[in-house]
Amino acid sequence: MIIKENIGLIFDEGSFCELGERSVCSVITGYGTVEGQQVYCFLQDASIHGGVFSLKAAEKIKTVYRLALKAKAPIVGFLDSTGFPVDEGAEALYAFSDLYRVVSDAREEILQIMIAGDSCRGQVEGLCTLADFFFRGMPVDEAVTLAKDIILRMPASYGMLPDQFETDDDLNRRIENALSLRSDGAALLRAVSDNGAFLEIGGGKAQCLTTGFIRINGLMVAAMAVNGEPGDDRLCAEAFIKARDLLLLADKFGLGFVEFIHSCGLKESEDCCSVLRSAAEFAGTLTGTDIPKVCIITGEVVGGAYSVLAGPAFDLTFMWEGSKVNIINPRQAAELVSGPQAVENIACEAEKYEESHSTAEVLEAKGLCHRIIDPADTRKFLAGALESYANVY
Repeated sequence: MIIKENIGLIFDEGSFCELGERSVCSVITGYGTVEGQQVYCFLQDASIHGGVFSLKAAEKIKTVYRLALKAKAPIVGFLDSTGFPVDEGAEALYAFSDLYRVVSDAREEILQIMIAGDSCRGQVEGLCTLADFFFRGMPVDEAVTLAKDIILRMPASYGMLPDQFETDDDLNRRIENALSLRSDGAALLRAVSDNGAFLEIGGGKAQCLTTGFIRINGLMVAAMAVNGEPGDDRLCAEAFIKARDLLLLADKFGLGFVEFIHSCGLKESEDCCSVLRSAAEFAGTLTGTDIPKVCIITGEVVGGAYSVLAGPAFDLTFMWEGSKVNIINPRQAAELVSGPQAVENIACEAEKYEESHSTAEVLEAKGLCHRIIDPADTRKFLAGALESYANVY
């Protein structure tokens, strides 16, 4: 249950200034500092009438949003409400609809973080999903710790540059077991990041893809990595939606975007139109963003997975030693290229086809790969790639 005392968890001691009269409704609003940085906040106190969302509550929340937008400061919302007061009827629903507009419009301007309590359901939970970051199903103190880390690492608003913090982690640190981590996206991202820092988002969706934020040389970087062993690494529609959400966040806050990919294609068991539509929307967003983008191919990538997840939209493309890109299954390609006689010696012909069309060395020679790297040196090359965009930051 979220209660008024939780508001003290996020702000520097003695810095919180409450706005408005607390007795008017169950919502508390105000501002304060988080390690010296200005932050605005609203909290639904579930101990007061179940945190009911009233007309007064709506007005207080909209007021604190107006102040946060003018100050270009982050806003944190604690939501734990049982619903609307019946005696206010449609007016309460109308006010909540207007709040949807306010929160949605703010997505283009400032950093928003929502923390949901146990009673947060229905429309109130829907409101939470509009935030840049949304935490639920964990103790409030843990969610606040994550929120504070985001506030300190992310730009406060659109157009501000991210801060670069000092790190004691060696930028040339080798990841000796990188190849063994390829099928576990979260483990690979932690291994690459400064001191293993990794903030995962969208963890409950599309298990074939891990998305979140890592730190490279003290900078927050959006990163994603495909999960699964070769042959079991096809991507679903939800994965592309998840990837697009991450990319939009990176674009909003001017962060670098990094992806680690291997995939034998798109999931065939799903509705074809749904997968292709989601994949195309991600590809369109990727092309339309102007942030630093780095692609690291860690294994085999086949067909549409390459067209959507790699290519000229990336500023730099690295390939791990031994990785490759195939337009279709190499056995099928060998049959088409070599003719019916290839069937008798298909394995040999497929190997020849890959050696002449698909290997990292071939792609590098054709200018489709900027550098073939030892998997253990991934952190070094990634840090160098992002450092080359120092003027952007």
